[in-house]
Order: sequence, then C-alpha cells, then structure tokens
Amino acid sequence: MSEENDHHSAFFNEVLATGFVYAILEDGGIPTPENQKRERYLPFWSSVERVQEIVELYERTDSMQPIRIPLASFKSEWLPGMARDGLLVGINWVGRPAKGTDLDTSEILQILRGAAG
Repeated sequence: MSEENDHHSAFFNEVLATGFVYAILEDGGIPTPENQKRERYLPFWSSVERVQEIVELYERTDSMQPIRIPLASFKSEWLPGMARDGLLVGINWVGRPAKGTDLDTSEILQILRGAAG
C-alpha cells in the first residue's frame, strides 16, 4: 500500500473513531491552496497531531492554528458549502509542500456514509 493510500485510510478510520476533523486557521482564514490545474482545495486532517506537523513545517505557528470541527458539522455544513464554492477536499496532507489525497466533496460523503452504514 502506498503512503498516499495509508493517509487516505487513516483519515477515514480516525475521523470515524473520534468524530472530529481538523483544519488550519490562519490570520486570513482557512487556506485554500491552488494546484497546477487552478483547482482550489481546502485541506483537512484526521488528528490534531497530523495538522500540528504541517503547522510546524511552515514555521508560522503564530499565525497558523489547528481548529477542531465535529464530523457532523463537517458533513452537514462544511462539505455542502465547499461543493457550492467548487472546492475540493485535501485529506491528511504531509510534507512541504503539503500534498496528499484530494477528493471531491461527494466522494468524501459517499465514503463516510458507506463506513457508517
């Protein structure tokens, strides 16, 4: 199994076990980086430890803070809002530059619903 698949599986296993996802809050809000295709992503992590690793890599710990989002809110508010805004979901990104699995909001909902059912 590839490292990317490991992060993908860990994301769903961990958020279903804890009931939370994590994002980064900066002074300007939550970052939405753009890829080479000019698609925008909103990255999320499955644990505070995973998001803290990214914060520390970017050395802007004063302006970057992890935020915890209840899974129910992520599914009912965040994902529909991101779909309306045309944002994709980055999950458990690692490294600098941060990279990892990127999914459409409908894929995330489908996996979460399938795992819960």
